[in-house]
Amino acid sequence: MKKIPTLLATAAALLLTACGPATYDIDKPEESSAEMLKDLTQEEKIQFSKALQKITIKRINEEKLSLMDLVKISEDPEKMKELLRCIDGKTVEEIIKMAE
Repeated sequence: MKKIPTLLATAAALLLTACGPATYDIDKPEESSAEMLKDLTQEEKIQFSKALQKITIKRINEEKLSLMDLVKISEDPEKMKELLRCIDGKTVEEIIKMAE
C-alpha cells in the first residue's frame, strides 16, 4: 500500500516535467533541437542559432582548440557532447541568455 503514494508522486512529477518547455538533451541532440525549434518564430530561431554559435565559439576558445581539433571533435560524438555539455538540459530562453 505504501507503493501507491510513491507511484502517484512519481507519475505527477513526470507529467509536470513533460509539460514544461523543451530542453536540449546532449544524448539526443537532433531530436531535442527539433523539439525546441518547432514552436519558435523565425526571429527566435535566428536568435537561438546565433546563441549556439556564440556558445560554441566561447567553448572553443576556453578549450584552446585548433582547427584540427575541431575536425576531430566533429567526427567524435562523445567529444562533441563534452564541448556542448554546458547547454544540456537548458531551454531556448536559457541558451539565449547564456550567450549574452
